[in-house]
Amino acid sequence: MKSSSLMMALVALATTPELGGLPPRGKPERSPTRRAEKLAAAQAKRARRAARRAAKVATACHAQQHSDQMDCAACGLSWDVNDPAPPSCKQAA
Repeated sequence: MKSSSLMMALVALATTPELGGLPPRGKPERSPTRRAEKLAAAQAKRARRAARRAAKVATACHAQQHSDQMDCAACGLSWDVNDPAPPSCKQAA
């Protein structure tokens, strides 16, 4: 056996993972199941964010400041800007 063919055989053995050699170079293959799980988790996360945003918009008070007074046209309440305990918005509750 020539030295070059012997060298090629040794390299082939050393790079075969089943024989205890080095793993192939590059990124490992991703399993389709793991990819599907990641996609499902990302979709669920986006859905939770959208639900939180929708709840936040639905419960937000629409009071506007006029000088030192806050007025909410939606619920009809008004209070001082410096009020330490402003009233709860009836629309937000």
